[in-house]
Amino acid sequence: MEMLATGVLTVVLVWPSADPSGVQRAMELGADALLLRGALPKAPDRPAGLMVLAEVAAQGAEVQAAKAAGFDGVAVTAKGSAAEFRQFLNAQGGFVRYVVLDRNQLDWDVRPAEAVFKDGQWPGLQMSAGEAGATERPWITANLHLYAYLRSMHRERAAFLNVPADEKSTRFDGVEVALAEAFAAGGGVLIEPPEMYRTGVAKGDGRAVAGWKRAAEIVKFAKAQQGVPRDAGGSQMALVGGPLDEGLEEILNLTFRNNLSPQLLPPGKLALAGRGLRIVALANRNPSTAETTELMRFVRGGGIVVWAPPAQGKAAAWWGAAKKARTEAGRDLYAVGRGTLHVYREPVKDESEFAWDLKEISGTDTPTGRGLFGLDLRVWYSNSVLGVLHGSGTERVAVLISYGRVVDQEFLIGMRGRFAGASSVQPGQAPQNLDLMKYEQRVEWNQTGLNRVAVITLKGLGQ
Repeated sequence: MEMLATGVLTVVLVWPSADPSGVQRAMELGADALLLRGALPKAPDRPAGLMVLAEVAAQGAEVQAAKAAGFDGVAVTAKGSAAEFRQFLNAQGGFVRYVVLDRNQLDWDVRPAEAVFKDGQWPGLQMSAGEAGATERPWITANLHLYAYLRSMHRERAAFLNVPADEKSTRFDGVEVALAEAFAAGGGVLIEPPEMYRTGVAKGDGRAVAGWKRAAEIVKFAKAQQGVPRDAGGSQMALVGGPLDEGLEEILNLTFRNNLSPQLLPPGKLALAGRGLRIVALANRNPSTAETTELMRFVRGGGIVVWAPPAQGKAAAWWGAAKKARTEAGRDLYAVGRGTLHVYREPVKDESEFAWDLKEISGTDTPTGRGLFGLDLRVWYSNSVLGVLHGSGTERVAVLISYGRVVDQEFLIGMRGRFAGASSVQPGQAPQNLDLMKYEQRVEWNQTGLNRVAVITLKGLGQ
């Protein structure tokens, strides 16, 4: 399986060109590059190691003007047809460093430039939800699913996201969260602090300055994590992908929000062997002939396949003569070899309900079939914490993110598998060994707080 670079976070700070503090802020943050917008008469002075880029229109004259003005490269928004834009890129001699793509352009080849998807939402807790009480679940706004899609469906390039800033937000932790989730999800980020944030830092506002320092601490921490897997191969659940339509995006989003951290598989000729999977889900379309062959091989070998029929056209009974074992709410279960096939009677209309079904199926995938102890990752007593699972073989890595306030109390974490030991590292703290509570098929530990992001490494995986 192809692997992405490990332990590397690329940060591009986006700043209005009229503000001369951009270079200073980029250096404070530890950004790899500074992208300036607006009128660009001349590139600013900058120290060695900081690349300064100009955002220009995708026109040869503007690119050449930026080069003449002393910039290190440009960022442009793709336009026209794929062939026309490819011709434009070829004529620029590699001076175009970043290309912003929309959903209809995601399959465009813009190499040697980096492709950037401008989408998603300013991350954190929705203000209307607050921090939630003991029985209330907060509404988390996250982009982990978009990174997963970019990373898995376009493995020939890095997963870069440019999330539009939320100018209405009164919180100064959105930058921290955006940086933390980019690192956790194995991607890079073009980060745009809201105008209120930029002004607050410039004026010395206490909250803004403190938030900016915390953001810089996260960048420093992330860049120090050389060797940390960021391939998202640590989950035993996978979804079969496809075009980024509303249905697939919401299913993927809600599975991450339920801490399932699924692998995402490109459609077509599936290759499930060697991925350590227990569950594969395919929603709202019939599998191809090649997919059917691989799904049946997987389920006969003891796996679990979850399938929902297409909204349009006829649902194909692709499982052949398999016998129905029982019926549950909205779906029929078939025993196939040593595995189980869950067949929904109707297409997925409620993505939230489907994500919860996947959580229940995964959680009860134990000898007793009760509780949620089969989950790959489980978080108790901290509803604003999400995790992304990486690694394979004898190592698992869970990168945890707090989308609300920094967590300053203990909370319980569970991981499926057998592990000999585990360690934790997070910004501002020395690495520490974890005291694992070992059970038959899982481990648990008390996590002593979360300073926005933490890397948990578990070693010694057994069968």
